[in-house]
Amino acid sequence: MTSTRQPDVEVYLRSPSSNILIQWLNSRFKSVQSHDIKGLPKNAQAYIVKHNEFDLPVIIIESAAKGFCSILFETQDSPWANDSALAAELHDSIGYVVRYSDGGWSEGADPDAWIQIDNSGTKSIIWQG
Repeated sequence: MTSTRQPDVEVYLRSPSSNILIQWLNSRFKSVQSHDIKGLPKNAQAYIVKHNEFDLPVIIIESAAKGFCSILFETQDSPWANDSALAAELHDSIGYVVRYSDGGWSEGADPDAWIQIDNSGTKSIIWQG
């Protein structure tokens, strides 16, 4: 994955509950506010977090894939340039297995190619989440 800034960042966390992500948001940002977005699935929660002068939209989806929750920062103004940086910080902060797409969402990329960070390190995997 390149080091250029992505328009948004999203990772998947192996967790039975999204509560760990909500706790992490509260410890990472000065302000975390629930945000109502029409049309979100019932297992999704929207938030606005304050980072520097920016209000960042965040969506957490519980059970986004079997055994995994996802967190999506829908802005390029997040503290992370890419999925890899967010995944590394999340794993370092809470110690759970974190996965992110290996190639982003570009045409021709293998949708099942993922990177996983766990206690044994970082590795490429095939995941059909």
